[in-house]
Amino acid sequence: MKSLNNDMDLIKFLRGEELAALKLRALYGLNGYSGWRMSKFEEYEFYIRNKDFLVSENVLTFTDVNGKLMALKPDVTLSIIRHMKDEPDALRKVFYDENVYRVSGNAKSFREIKQVGVECVGAVSELEVSEVILLAAESLKLLAASNAKTALNISHLDLIAELLGKLNLDLESQNKIIKFIADKNSHGIKELCGSDELARLINISGSFNEVMPALREIFNNSDNLNNFNKIISNLLSKAPELEDVLRIDFAALSDLNYYNGLVFQGFIEGVPARILAGGQYDKLMRRMGHKSGAVGFAVYLDMLERGVRQ
Repeated sequence: MKSLNNDMDLIKFLRGEELAALKLRALYGLNGYSGWRMSKFEEYEFYIRNKDFLVSENVLTFTDVNGKLMALKPDVTLSIIRHMKDEPDALRKVFYDENVYRVSGNAKSFREIKQVGVECVGAVSELEVSEVILLAAESLKLLAASNAKTALNISHLDLIAELLGKLNLDLESQNKIIKFIADKNSHGIKELCGSDELARLINISGSFNEVMPALREIFNNSDNLNNFNKIISNLLSKAPELEDVLRIDFAALSDLNYYNGLVFQGFIEGVPARILAGGQYDKLMRRMGHKSGAVGFAVYLDMLERGVRQ
């Protein structure tokens, strides 16, 4: 009978998804994040209260031995916030390696999906936001196959909200505008609200230094633009190699009811859709009764078909 001689004997039998999760956990642990474990399920009523935050309203449920309706976890962030003590003056940095249960867009059936990610909660400053963005970029690099390009598309929701606030739109119209922004549909924006500024904003994309002149023309010297400029400038001064990875793209969106500030999406050459998404979600924290700030991201390992470095 053969025996295991060292860890390499074990690693070579891991599936690509398992090896990717192991690499990410090591990366986050080395950077001061501690592991967070949670139950596979929560009360169904908890997800109903927060259904607007979920990717899909479809939740896989079961009845426990006490007759209470439970749900297999469709989202990790909600569970972490629910069970983490609210300490606005402290800083808690955690990573997770969990399965979520969601309806597949193609198969129209529930799937068990492996996610790995980080959450930085509490006294979150620009320093922590920059750190999380750096960690997201490093995650993409770690998972990419040799010589495969990576991209981290970054947007700033407060800039979008600033322009939307000038339009006095009803909720239905605002939701349509958000979809037009995500689709880069400038014609739809002009037809619905006539905003030349929004129509121009969604077509601005490129490196930070390329897009800043155009953003200054639209926003002049607004506080939101100054905040955006400060964070990205400081980030690139610390990690100039990110100049070729970061791409400003306002089609990188998250729900304005839950997210604020910087949001981002990560891509790896050869993987057909985004593999990473995250951002600041102070608004979600407020809706769940917390005074803390928060920023984080998730890596969707189900999308990693060809990008793991073997």
